[in-house]
Amino acid sequence: MKITHKLLFSSWVLLGVTVAPSQVLAGPFNSPGPFVNPVVDGVPLPPQVPGKEYSEDPDRNGNPSHTANPGQVIAWDGTGGTTNTSNFFGLWNPQSGTAAPNPFQVDALANKKDLLFYEVIEDKVTLVFSTGLPGGPRTDYDNYIFYERPNFKVLLPSPYKKIGVWATPAQINQVEPNNVEGLELWAPVKDATVPLEQRINSVLLQGPEVPVDDANRYSLFGDPLGCSVFKSNGDCLFLKANIAGAITPLFPGLDITSAKIDLDGLMTWENDILFSLKPIDGNNDGIITDNDPSKDLDGGEIFVWRSTESSAKFLIHGGHVWDTVFNVKDTVEFWTGLRPGTENIDALEAVAVATPEPSTFLSLLTLGTLGAASTLKRKLKSSKSDEN
Repeated sequence: MKITHKLLFSSWVLLGVTVAPSQVLAGPFNSPGPFVNPVVDGVPLPPQVPGKEYSEDPDRNGNPSHTANPGQVIAWDGTGGTTNTSNFFGLWNPQSGTAAPNPFQVDALANKKDLLFYEVIEDKVTLVFSTGLPGGPRTDYDNYIFYERPNFKVLLPSPYKKIGVWATPAQINQVEPNNVEGLELWAPVKDATVPLEQRINSVLLQGPEVPVDDANRYSLFGDPLGCSVFKSNGDCLFLKANIAGAITPLFPGLDITSAKIDLDGLMTWENDILFSLKPIDGNNDGIITDNDPSKDLDGGEIFVWRSTESSAKFLIHGGHVWDTVFNVKDTVEFWTGLRPGTENIDALEAVAVATPEPSTFLSLLTLGTLGAASTLKRKLKSSKSDEN
């Protein structure tokens, strides 16, 4: 079942109007808002997206201690404030009875029904991602979150950025994170009566926001116990062998075994999955060659694997294919001036922007946007005539 809420454009998006919430940095978690209802294109600010959780390497606590804590996930408010949510090490209780792996390092986060999952793989909403190598060494901008707009045809103010910085280290955590290894957005309104495993992403239209544990799918560094994706209690959802088998047809001639699989970025909708992997030495020469699929996987690939299909495909987003040939470092640097130190995609999620309330839109018009709207209307009418 796909998301049922209707995705609509607004003149606010078309005119490029943005109303920014307070950007004052804070230590404790707070609720700046206002929160948004996602529509088809745009890039909301981090404080406008509810239910933000992340993990870093090594796992540690949020405010106030910021000390190391294996398995810990952190809620962040977008202005530097943080607090703890789930600790998957403490929740470890798989039906198999298998002991928790040691070390225990969270490497990817998702919800069982990630909001905007199908919209992002259909190239209709904004993708957000981080770069970095899990386990280090640290590379430049591991603690930034970038965005890529979709290729969905829409009139937008020109010039605008195709790729940009969605969240800075200071917005993620006042005590700046070492990196962003896992990312989960769009938590539901908190309801303690709903078990963590049953919580499903939803849109928070009314505040205030409270920290919600809704990351109930995760991966661990190294994919221990032969498992790439765990449920919240430690039961295995996707085996490393499953992932290896799904991507092998995309790389004929390369040596891709389950032992080489280490899942990095993750979104899920039940048994459909969007994911990235740590670089794979496909020709066994001991080095990773970037942007050459005849030799290696450089970690810049993003895969889509539906449960109804036998093999995975590359994500097509932003008007290009997220395959090995796509140069992540050059592209991010071109649009942002910031050059990642690696091709490796380390966290994945999706965002969109809000439709303003009618009163808000009328206020914007009185501030001088009426003329711009009239111009836009003429352009749309002319475009429609040309099509006819």
